Amino acid sequence: MNMTTRFHFFAIAIAALAGCTAIEGPAVAPDADGAEGASGAATELVFTATREAVAPDTKTVKLDNGAVWWNPAEEVSVFYGSGTGGGGKFISKNDIIAETTSFTGSIQMTGTGKSYWAVYPYSSANECDGSGVTLVVPAVQTGSEGNFSDNAFPAIATAKSLKLPFWNVCGGVKFFVTRSDVKSFTIKGNGGEALAGKVRVKFGESGRPQIEEVLDARTEVVLRAPDGGTFEPGAYYYASLLPGALESGITVTLKTATQQGVVVSSNPQTVRRSTFGTLKNINSRVSSWEAREPDPDEFFQGIVINEVAAHAESSGFDSWVEIVNTTDRQIALGGLSLFLSGQKIADLSGNLAAGARKVLSTADGSLSTAFASNSTFTLVLGQEATNPTDSYVHGSGTPSLGMFASYQRIPDGTGEWKRLTYSSPGSENEIFDISKTRHTAVWAWGSHLSSLVASNGAKMRELKDKGYDHILMNFSGFSTSSYRQNAIKFMKLAGELGITVHVWIQCFYDGGWISPIDDTNKCFKEEVYASIRNNARAYLEDWGVKGVHLDYIRFAGTASKHNWTSEVNSVNAVNRCCREIREVCDSFDEGIVTSAALMPEPGSESSYGQNPAQMSQYIDILMPMIYRYGSYNFSDATFKSRSNYYADQAATHGGMSWSGIQTYDAQEKGLSAEALRSDIDLIAGTRASGIVLFRYQLGTFPSITDLWTQ
Repeated sequence: MNMTTRFHFFAIAIAALAGCTAIEGPAVAPDADGAEGASGAATELVFTATREAVAPDTKTVKLDNGAVWWNPAEEVSVFYGSGTGGGGKFISKNDIIAETTSFTGSIQMTGTGKSYWAVYPYSSANECDGSGVTLVVPAVQTGSEGNFSDNAFPAIATAKSLKLPFWNVCGGVKFFVTRSDVKSFTIKGNGGEALAGKVRVKFGESGRPQIEEVLDARTEVVLRAPDGGTFEPGAYYYASLLPGALESGITVTLKTATQQGVVVSSNPQTVRRSTFGTLKNINSRVSSWEAREPDPDEFFQGIVINEVAAHAESSGFDSWVEIVNTTDRQIALGGLSLFLSGQKIADLSGNLAAGARKVLSTADGSLSTAFASNSTFTLVLGQEATNPTDSYVHGSGTPSLGMFASYQRIPDGTGEWKRLTYSSPGSENEIFDISKTRHTAVWAWGSHLSSLVASNGAKMRELKDKGYDHILMNFSGFSTSSYRQNAIKFMKLAGELGITVHVWIQCFYDGGWISPIDDTNKCFKEEVYASIRNNARAYLEDWGVKGVHLDYIRFAGTASKHNWTSEVNSVNAVNRCCREIREVCDSFDEGIVTSAALMPEPGSESSYGQNPAQMSQYIDILMPMIYRYGSYNFSDATFKSRSNYYADQAATHGGMSWSGIQTYDAQEKGLSAEALRSDIDLIAGTRASGIVLFRYQLGTFPSITDLWTQ
């Protein structure tokens, strides 16, 4: 069995307040009894998160009595048996902090009888091999008053059933200072022990997590004050550490902007899982404070790798890296370099203003070496490859890229890494949101590509300047080999100009009508649906389009002849195609929109199998082809009433309708700008949410920048 399952599950957070003792003496936390996994195979995944004593600031919330509740938008990795790349991301649905919350997400499942594994928090670096998990405990953490660094205190769970009790992986130390100018706290073992890094964790004989192997050790942990400021005097802050013995004691370094103080203890210490030893008024133990120069990485703190395009395997495509200044100050980049798996590939220079971006690319030589998305590599931004200001690790389980795809931090500058099928070099990383665009579109054929891209996209620039934000490009533009180079230019120009491209797919027609129903056996033709799904997915992955437009999503006026049962009938045949394309688009989690061309005849189910209200369950934008010239010869009143009808049908399920209109008359002579604007104004006076013009290169398109503004 190979399937993708969407679960809805409930998470219950229960915490036992652990004893926290001074770090100068041994500290042992009592283990809380965890709930055993209950059997059952429902579509609800129920787990218990046992968080002993503390929890992160913007994730699980620690209450005053030690209980741990869930914040909105919690994220965990879930694996079935094994997996890489972070597994399935499950997200909580509570709107406020809650003791119990439901999570939803998708997980790839192969076979039966395997265990579920889960890791808190979600990270694309999380992996599972079926007997344990691999995760990263960060060596640089950001303090949070009364809690530990966001995402720095992981927990894991495993069970055969859909109830997963979570157990903490790390321990650590909590401290407070009385000085008001302390900016960072650094702790290390005097014997060079691993305190953070990439580790493999399994459950031991006691049923509790234990570190099986340290794969990439970090021997000191730095906890920085929140927001680049200073620690609040008297407030506790938490540093998360790997469990283990520190036989030679510890060294703690406190830093202000101009001074540093060191506390050295030779007493053996043990970091115990779920235990946080206490260091009260740690700055009082500093015997003397010494002047210091800023650490090299402090100059560059806040400069991050924000987007990575690895295209060495794609002929004609460049590799590039975007960095961004996430601070509120200008930063001089001199001395900062980019390293590829230890090899320097770029030297940075100049100043980067607050919030500004810089793209390093093989296209202009600012990046000396390309890298491929189908290979493993590590990018390090820093003065040395061994002293990263920031890094990007491309593991073996990371999905490869299509031609226009990239790996991006979402949210921009701060978030987790995510592969998107479209890229945004030099611009903010964000999931596509159609509400931020004008609802104005044009249908174009593949043969139009040469005109669209000529003179560096002069026609595309004209369309954008006149207020047309979307182009529905016929699939032939992407699938015909002779169009390929122009299609590549077209997509690059569209990205540069902010034009949204939708692939225009012909569903039940390919030079002749294709019935999705087998009338002999009275069933759906699975191969027809599989072909449409596979084509849509390929266009999304390979070309980075942001919408899938379904044309010929109907029967050729003969729908009633294919109605056999309450399940197998023409309306369900059309709806099934809409639903499956919706599921394909949603599987990317990139804001990809669906649209469909409809015949302009209300109540025509028996002819075409199109029920607009039912289709709107799955289609974001209905695009009725209200072609008033020629055989229909609609009056102004009918023209407007049809537009309103489809807008109302789309609204049944919260969708939109963009009315499709002709740009030519009954003799196929292009309309003047004045005549076309008159028709557009009629539609603008209806409940339609937008307009679609059929077609490019017929008629003179007027400016519509005053209509359907964002």
